[in-house]
Order: sequence, then structure tokens, then C-alpha cells
Amino acid sequence: MTVFDLAPSPAQVASATSVNVTGGSEVGVLLAPAGGNNVVVSGTAPVGTAIAGSFSYTVSAVVTRHVITDMAPSTGYTISVAISGGNHIVTVSPGGSASATANGVLSFAVTAGGLVQP
Repeated sequence: MTVFDLAPSPAQVASATSVNVTGGSEVGVLLAPAGGNNVVVSGTAPVGTAIAGSFSYTVSAVVTRHVITDMAPSTGYTISVAISGGNHIVTVSPGGSASATANGVLSFAVTAGGLVQP
């Protein structure tokens, strides 16, 4: 996965760490700039192929913004978060009230306590 950080200066560039994705073939990265964590997860299928089924990934249990691409456009998903050993285990499953955009992007935040927010 290639990620570009458009920070205004080299000192503000986020550190990047691979995200452990289980239950799916997606790939992800955790970007940790000074202002808060961000996770980006994408599918690995050919362009235009939406992620099918459920998948989970693990990140540190801190306030984090999550952006998942390659989802089915305008489709609802369930996002659940379990806390284990200082980590969030985030699971995304088809069906639910969190809706991907018309371009297939699902975006949400998770608090340190595991609460999912839009």
C-alpha cells in the first residue's frame, strides 16, 4: 500500500505502520502524526471490485479516524469495536446503519474507549 502524507513540513510527516487485517484480504496502514491517529484500509482485488464479507483489523486503543475504501457504494455496514490488551479490534460487516459514500468510502472515528462515532 502506498500512502502520501501531504504535511506542510518534513517535521510534521506522520509515522506509518502496517495494520494487521484478519478475516479478509484487505491491507491497511496506521498514520500517526502529532495531531492524532488515522487508519486507511483498502481492498486488494482488481480496481472496481468492492470488498465482500466481514473483516477485522487491530490498532492501538487511542482516538483514531478510520477511512476504508473499496466498499460497496451507498451500502450499510456494522462497525464493532472490542478492546483487548490496549488495542482496538475493529470489525466491519455488511448490513447496518454506517453507510459508505456513493464512491464506496466508509469513514468513522473511534474513541479511546471504543465508541464508534461518525
